[in-house]
Amino acid sequence: ATAKRVSDNQLLRMMHLFAWSVPVPISIVIGALEAMGCTGLWCWIMPEFTWMRFAFFYAPVYLMFAYSLVTYLRVRNLLHTLHKIASAISESEGDDASAATVVLRAITRRQFKYTVAFFFLWLPALIDHIESAVEDNERWLWLTLVHAGTVPLQGFLN
Repeated sequence: ATAKRVSDNQLLRMMHLFAWSVPVPISIVIGALEAMGCTGLWCWIMPEFTWMRFAFFYAPVYLMFAYSLVTYLRVRNLLHTLHKIASAISESEGDDASAATVVLRAITRRQFKYTVAFFFLWLPALIDHIESAVEDNERWLWLTLVHAGTVPLQGFLN
């Protein structure tokens, strides 16, 4: 079976469909429930609606982390298989496969770093909000500072 190729415009349309059709209805519901307001560190959902913070933000963030991790593992396995095949071909032809090995290891290492960075940059934010929810919106200053310092690093570490 031949895979159907999707054009860039089709991908862009699908991305916009998903990017707008999910958050807009959620925002409308949250607004209708009067759950929006100024609540401090990057969150606009009021403390009385903490469950919404987790349901509509942190759960999707960590679902994307899980998806990223599964994708990483699948790509890593594929690269490992390709490396074995390339090594076998190189050995049978008497070539040196070291250049291919270096490239495949570099790709695997970079992909792993993205996944680890994603997890560790969002972990303090998640812990901060769990602690805030458990402690009835009382926050630990040091944890809030770590949260405030790590989330903006996301673009820098990419």
